Amino acid sequence: KADAITIKQSKAYRRLRHKTQVFCLPENSHIRTRRDHTEEVENISVIISETLGLNTSLCRAIAVGHDIGHTPYGHLGEEVLSELTGKEFKHYNFGTIIAQEIERKGGGLNSSYETLEGITLHSRGKEKLDLDISKPNEYHVVMYADKIAYTFADINDSIRMGKLDKSKLPSFIKELGDYQRLRDNKCMEALIKESLEKGYVSFSEGIEFEMFNETKDFMYKQVYGKMDWDLNKLVLMKAYDFFKNETEYNPVLAVALMTDLDLNKIGMQISSTLGLTKEFIKDFGVSEILPHIKDKEFDLYVPNLDWGK
Repeated sequence: KADAITIKQSKAYRRLRHKTQVFCLPENSHIRTRRDHTEEVENISVIISETLGLNTSLCRAIAVGHDIGHTPYGHLGEEVLSELTGKEFKHYNFGTIIAQEIERKGGGLNSSYETLEGITLHSRGKEKLDLDISKPNEYHVVMYADKIAYTFADINDSIRMGKLDKSKLPSFIKELGDYQRLRDNKCMEALIKESLEKGYVSFSEGIEFEMFNETKDFMYKQVYGKMDWDLNKLVLMKAYDFFKNETEYNPVLAVALMTDLDLNKIGMQISSTLGLTKEFIKDFGVSEILPHIKDKEFDLYVPNLDWGK
């Protein structure tokens, strides 16, 4: 229980309310931010873990922390930082690094090994949802909860944004239910049934899984793959250049810790021809964090989990 509470009290968790889930800083308050998504993953994780008799406190902690390493503008931030540095930057690694090395003025959150490893292993992206059954079942609960949560919630938000037409959704989505809660529940029920039959957490077969997998592929093709991020990418690159050339801070670290709100302000400042200065960013949240860790040495790409083995 302590890990989930500690993460919820962190600055990284608070920043999630200003970070993209799918759509950047939506004006419609019903469209999810990264923090809204996190809360939905937490809820689904708790339902599954309690039903299967697993360690709900661990599931909750991993779920609460699973996205604290996200960059501004969602996965675009990861892609741009990787492109600029030639090193693969991943939010699931950086989330554990934040918890270990950055929070509390560099002192870390003192999270358990299982919470940290669960955060690092939660993501699968577009890959097959394969399992390492040597790892705790609680890791798999959050991985599946993440996929179920974003797949069906992102459909709703895409409809709100006019990116999808509700009346024209494919039949495999409609067969899972008329709305998000029914789709969530049908997949959770199928996951729980399959897990009880196999003796470990699994969601990899049956008609519900096939429809879920088709839905996920549909979202990658029809929504995620069609987003226009050109302007956001430009702002990310300008912010990186500013921190690299005008400050003593690591530009990757600085940009990764910023929010959509910060980057949008930077974009407006650039477009106004006033230019970026240290004075302009002094009230940004990142300026509260960086001075405490600027001389601390740690890997920004690979979390240190050797101590728990």
